[in-house]
Amino acid sequence: MAEQNVDAGAYYLSWLMRRYANNKDQMRRAIAAYNAGPGAVERYRGVPPYRETRTYVTPVLRFYKKYNTTRRICRLLYGWPEIALINLSAERCTTSFALAMTVLFGKAP
Repeated sequence: MAEQNVDAGAYYLSWLMRRYANNKDQMRRAIAAYNAGPGAVERYRGVPPYRETRTYVTPVLRFYKKYNTTRRICRLLYGWPEIALINLSAERCTTSFALAMTVLFGKAP
């Protein structure tokens, strides 16, 4: 059950990243939409003015930017050795990382 929740959350976050791919603030919008819903992000043309969402987005983005390389992310999350990263999908690892950050900051999928 927990694995299905993580897979569903990763899929949803990946879908949000594709949805906002043409925006310069793609990650910020995707994280805000994960918290407040895509409708709110569309309505406000960015991060909605909800205190909970703004409080949620800031630390997740800060942590993401600090570790925004596929190798560092995967080593941090999974402890994978360098050789295991050769055939890894960067999108999947990055999505897993972003999902992990949302869980750490209080919004489980």
